[in-house]
Amino acid sequence: MMYRNDHYGPIDRFCAKHPRLGISNLAMYIAIGQAAVGILDLFFRGALANLLFFHRALIFRGQVWRLVTFVLIPSSSNPFYLLLGCYVVYWTGQMLEREWGTVKFSLFYLCGTALSIAGGLLLGASALLVVFGILLNCNMIARSMAQDTEDLSVLSRAAQLDRFEWAEYMLAYVDHAAQQDVTPEEQRQADAYADRLSRLDSNTVPLHLAGYYLRTGRLEQGLAMAEKYVRYTASDSACWQRAFGLLSMYETEDPLFREAVVHMAELMETWNEEHMGEIVLDENAAALIARMRS
Repeated sequence: MMYRNDHYGPIDRFCAKHPRLGISNLAMYIAIGQAAVGILDLFFRGALANLLFFHRALIFRGQVWRLVTFVLIPSSSNPFYLLLGCYVVYWTGQMLEREWGTVKFSLFYLCGTALSIAGGLLLGASALLVVFGILLNCNMIARSMAQDTEDLSVLSRAAQLDRFEWAEYMLAYVDHAAQQDVTPEEQRQADAYADRLSRLDSNTVPLHLAGYYLRTGRLEQGLAMAEKYVRYTASDSACWQRAFGLLSMYETEDPLFREAVVHMAELMETWNEEHMGEIVLDENAAALIARMRS
């Protein structure tokens, strides 16, 4: 049976089925809009921004354009920081669009905007700032308590406390659990975290999970994560090298392992053919592939 990685979430499948739904260069349009508003406001002394920013009471009085136009308010009125902020919006958006694809980035941005609108209408801007302040404070507390620690209970509390960087603490828990003598309860917690992390769209987490599953004797799950990792990072030779290097550490004669290594090698070769790539592996990785093909 050919080894496959079917670990793709519903968002990826939706984006693949609807490739025309995205707004190409969305971040560029937002950055241009913010720059235009900021520059015009230099002459209108802030009057334009006052007409565009989100204000719940005024929206309920009929100024519904504010539901959309608030995204065009720049982060600063200072000309230098205005242009810098617009460039950051453009650069970050373009980078995410290249990494995720147009549809996924558009969905991410529009959903975030919709949630901001809903929160603003339900709670008001002041309440949103209070909520954000609480979340930011929790983030700082979690970072302080989990810094340079291998204590699994501390990492677990940090993951529960921090709504921004919870994945980092869960991943640290999983990594450390695989290297320590843990209780059955800690093992169950590590497995639960690993399962949750495996659903993330990430170009780094799958490699960590591959190592975790392989170290704990779950070959099929480890191979699935290794393949997910190289699929997300197909253009990076170093990532292919890291993946095959990890697999070589856990080499086995199991037919599943043999098929998985051969399949990943075929994926790499196919990518090279389709993209005129030059992904080259070192002698150890090439030798592993040769052994699995023999």
